[in-house]
Amino acid sequence: MNWIYSLAAAFGLMMITSAQAQRTPEATHCRSDEVTVFTCPVGKKTVSLCASPDRSFSSGSLQYRFGRIGAVELSYPEKPLPPREAFTGGLFGGHSYVRFTNAGATYTVYRYSWVGSQADGLAVSRGGKKLFDVECPNFADVDTKWWVAIDKDALPNDPDETTIP
Repeated sequence: MNWIYSLAAAFGLMMITSAQAQRTPEATHCRSDEVTVFTCPVGKKTVSLCASPDRSFSSGSLQYRFGRIGAVELSYPEKPLPPREAFTGGLFGGHSYVRFTNAGATYTVYRYSWVGSQADGLAVSRGGKKLFDVECPNFADVDTKWWVAIDKDALPNDPDETTIP
């Protein structure tokens, strides 16, 4: 009889450990017919990059969305466009990034990985002055294949890519 209790206890511990190992996906602004290529909480708000299901850089679409879930404050571009028409991006010094400029402010969504450290986040600057730079608390939920394409120059490089956070 004790072996039944031991087996039940071991099974219960295994289930708890398994549940803890599974990360809960972050909330996203992306619709069910879109692919979330990046999303992370920024305080009480969320930043998301939402792509068309084909993930095409030349004919698909990509849109940046920021705000509380269900209440987007900023969408760029206003109507989704192919990523190559609205964004720059690439890989520089361990940073993969997607960048755009809107109303004089430059927004950079980034992923950083370098010898034992990693960070994902959002930086906003205007006229070379950093206004905002926040890292995702638990790393962003990302579409890894999409970011690998960014690293291989799927987007036009930003002429100012050396100013990545």
